[in-house]
Amino acid sequence: MNCQPNDLAVTVNTVYPQNNGVIVKVIRRHINTEDWNYGDVPAWWCEATQPMTWIFERSGRVVRALEGPIPDRSLRPIRPPKAPGLTKANAQPVLASASRAPTTEMNN
Repeated sequence: MNCQPNDLAVTVNTVYPQNNGVIVKVIRRHINTEDWNYGDVPAWWCEATQPMTWIFERSGRVVRALEGPIPDRSLRPIRPPKAPGLTKANAQPVLASASRAPTTEMNN
């Protein structure tokens, strides 16, 4: 899976080109319904920053909405880059100690 709940993501390679490049917030795993059925394709229920288009193939109905399901394969999460060379194994916590506060000397 590309995404997880609470991720921000950008839409890519969508069925309808007008939906490409939209920033969305991933809310939860999508549960298929009669109208919103992706079969075995993993999908997420998302909130979009602008209206997106969904077309129901059975009825031909067109929906423009700020939320709806998006297949995981059409989402790329937006996450901060990991620090180069930093892994859990070599990460060291930085601790500040009040008793070792820096001092300055004053010359009289």
